[in-house]
Amino acid sequence: MDQNDLESLLATLRQAQDSHPGTPAHPAQPAQLHHSSEGAPSQHELNSLLTTLSALPDAGTHSHSQSPAPPAPAHPLNSRTKDLSQLTFQEAVPRVNALAMDPHFLEQVEQLWDEQRTFELRLKDERNRYERELRQSGVSPVIKSQRLREWDRRLLVRWAQLQGEQQEKLRALGVPTFQQTTDPTLLKRQERVIDVLVGFLEDRAEDGQ
Repeated sequence: MDQNDLESLLATLRQAQDSHPGTPAHPAQPAQLHHSSEGAPSQHELNSLLTTLSALPDAGTHSHSQSPAPPAPAHPLNSRTKDLSQLTFQEAVPRVNALAMDPHFLEQVEQLWDEQRTFELRLKDERNRYERELRQSGVSPVIKSQRLREWDRRLLVRWAQLQGEQQEKLRALGVPTFQQTTDPTLLKRQERVIDVLVGFLEDRAEDGQ
């Protein structure tokens, strides 16, 4: 999930909660790869995280159409992973284009996307269930809001953990610019590389592969 997506990730639910304190937040759309785990999250970060979770369909109604992940390729991709993390975006693009010629590579990247989608749906379902329990317990709106904010902060810790895991997996696949980092400049560069990869995945979906 990228920084912009993560920063857009909490506002709709919070807005829905503030305007309708007695009703569960309404659902929005998943994101793509990133967030810093350093320090306490700001209210803006919490608000933006809930935006994406609120837009997702309920886990019970979501239809997941992705095909199961294929076995790992016989040839290891670690041979591609020299120290590529410091490449500029311009240097990274030709390498990403070359990687995308390998169908096994695209399958593994697609699996990461599937895992993230499942993670987002689970978080949304957990938060909605917790909010419902608070409402049924009869606690005051102030206490309910406080406990939801505490839950959201714990959620951000889990999200940061997922981000680090995804960064490491993409690094192991040989994707340039990727390493575990919370540096905003490096995250922005990774985000641009992700945009290139998404284009290949969309082309792959259109081709029915």
